[in-house]
Amino acid sequence: MTANANELDEIHSVSTRLRGYDLVLLEQAIARWKMEIGSRRIDTSVALNAAALLVLRASDPNLVREHAEKQGMSDAETEKLAGFYKWFQEEYFDVVRDVIATRKRLDGRLKRGA
Repeated sequence: MTANANELDEIHSVSTRLRGYDLVLLEQAIARWKMEIGSRRIDTSVALNAAALLVLRASDPNLVREHAEKQGMSDAETEKLAGFYKWFQEEYFDVVRDVIATRKRLDGRLKRGA
């Protein structure tokens, strides 16, 4: 299935599952961000949308180089920035693995208890 440009520009809903504790921490962070940014429009949907976009940016080394070039960074600064993005991506993969393992454990526990 191919999507046309209009479909790609539309807002689509996805559902997500968060552990209760993680949701509480996210809601607390959102409350802080509202004050820091000065916008009451930040909610769970906006926060998760921004997180997804950040992950996508971090996954493309060309975007790091483009950003560094626009900012007039030296080669050394660019390499340092690229290192931060690499670190972020590695951390992200560790978190993904943890989420998968936690869901397997919890889903298995729920199925056994049913």
